[in-house]
Formats: sequence, C-alpha cells, structure tokens
Amino acid sequence: MKTKLSTVFAVTALALSISGQVSAKSIQIGSDAQDYQETKVEMLKRIEMKLHKASPSLINYPLTLDPISSQFAEETGSRYTPVVFTGRSFLMDDEGTMFDPKYTFIIGEKGIGLASNKLISLEMKNRNWPSHEVNKDVTKKGDVYVLTDPTCGYCHEVEKEIDTYTANGLEVHLVPYPRSGVASLDSAGMGRWAAAACSEEPAKAYREISLGNLDKYATPTDINAECVDIIREGYKLGQKIGIGGTPFMFGENLDGDVYSQPGYIAVDKFASAMGILIKPDGSQNILNK
Repeated sequence: MKTKLSTVFAVTALALSISGQVSAKSIQIGSDAQDYQETKVEMLKRIEMKLHKASPSLINYPLTLDPISSQFAEETGSRYTPVVFTGRSFLMDDEGTMFDPKYTFIIGEKGIGLASNKLISLEMKNRNWPSHEVNKDVTKKGDVYVLTDPTCGYCHEVEKEIDTYTANGLEVHLVPYPRSGVASLDSAGMGRWAAAACSEEPAKAYREISLGNLDKYATPTDINAECVDIIREGYKLGQKIGIGGTPFMFGENLDGDVYSQPGYIAVDKFASAMGILIKPDGSQNILNK
C-alpha cells in the first residue's frame, strides 16, 4: 500500500456524548490491510471496555470495526478509523473520540470532501443492488444509488425518470429501504419490495410495482427467503448511514466526484451536480469544470 498524507477536519465529535470539539490531524499510513485491521481491532477492544465501564447502559452495544475500514484508510490516508456503534457509522481516533462523518471533512489530492460521502461510496459499491443499466448505445458516465420505498410518493418520481438517467449514461441502482421496517411482509413497503426482489428482474419489477402495477408480482410467503436478504441489507445500510427518509440519492461519476441528496431532485439537476449535462434531445455531455 502506498503511503498517503491527508488532513481531516472534524467539526463534530462524539465521546460519550456529542461535543463541539474541533480537530485537525495528519498521518501517514503504510501498513497492509491485515496489519491495519488487527491493530484496529485490538484498539477497539480496549476502548469498548472503557466505554462500557463508563456507561454500563451501553453494554448491549458493541463497538465494531467497519468492514470498509482498511479500504477507507487506503483511499483517503485518514488516521481516523471507521467504526459502527449503535448501528451507526462513526470515525474514531486512537484516543476513542468518535466523530460524525456527516460533519467531518477530508482534504486529499482531489480537494476537500465530506467523510460521509466517501463512506457511502464504499458501502454502495460493495453490494450488488437491483439495477437499471445504461442503454447499449450509450457510454456509461456514472452511477446513481437510490434508497427507495415503494410506498413513497417522491420515490415514484425517480422511477418515472429512470429512462432519462440510463439514456444519459447513468446506471441506476435501487437500494431497498422500506420505511416501515423489515420485520413483516404484511407491511406494504416490505411486502412490495419483497415481491420485486424475488422476481426474475428485480429492478424492472420494482419499477412496475412502484408505479402502480401491484398485482403482477406475488409477495413471497417466507420472510427468510434468500431473495429477501437484499432488502434487509439495504435497510441496515440506510440505518447505518443515518438517512432521514426516502428517497435518498447518491451519485458518483467516473472521475470519482460524488453528490448526495436527501430527498427527491429532478434528473437534470441531479445529473448536473454530478457533472453531466442532459440535453433536451436525450444526448449527453460532460460539463467543463
């Protein structure tokens, strides 16, 4: 792994409670992924013991190393370690102070960016979501990830624009996030998502279900069916990154530039934020930056 240098500005920190602490630190990372992980796991064990001793009510909440930690360190050079606590993503320093990635900025070779966007990017790309691929005669320009619920009105607006995305080089990945939870197939969000996920073409089925074709696809009877796992993964991811509702939209172009949007935004504005200009005739251009 190449040595990298990065500065992280953290504007919100969580120790045992949120504080207004501001921190700026720099380090060099030169160990391989296995050494990194072993070192960080030992560190977390020590910090977890102190955390539970200081606040026994937290004993049922383990402090775990995020599976993407070594990849995050390698690609950013950050000394802060991605961890998962109470089901949420945080960044932690070696002293055990936890920082909210939504308010933590990373300065690297490409400039300054939110740590949360880097974490989300790694999370999204590590899974095989139901997807609408770009049109065969179109050059791919980027990826759009949408945390979506079939009972969400603004999520339906995204589905109406799928053809525009794919015609302009943007592949759309659907991340299941039934707002009512994943405990029962009787809830509309979970049941409809399960019907789509267990079909032969989940992305196509989800779109048809989302736009009102509710009878074409049958809801599975087994909530533990393997095809339903993707819904639990999506819901867990939404909880982990702390989304407040649906849709939650995240885009990344082929240059690695990212854009996140809580809530619906029209396709032309979203693509423009990713550096892609959608023309009225459906053709595509990359904006000059």
